[in-house]
Amino acid sequence: MPEGGTHHGSRPPARPGSSALLPPAPLPAHPQLSDWTILISGAWLVASPWVLGLQNTEVCDGAHVFDVAAGAVLLVLGAVSMSLRVLLHRKENNA
Repeated sequence: MPEGGTHHGSRPPARPGSSALLPPAPLPAHPQLSDWTILISGAWLVASPWVLGLQNTEVCDGAHVFDVAAGAVLLVLGAVSMSLRVLLHRKENNA
């Protein structure tokens, strides 16, 4: 370190207690609450037009189609997130 305590040409050192010093936390093997929340939200978006009786309206503004499409995307992403979490846990245990 040069005189005066400054660093030239590099980043300053990380502060004690900062996240740069901590290793990444391992993923839990079981699906987290966020995964379940995404799945339940997706299922509700897909089912809500029929549960609430909104499919028989006079005007079709595309909101029902969007709800079902967005719900399907959430269901797929939630399922992928859960599967990856379980697969990564199995891979770590077998290694």
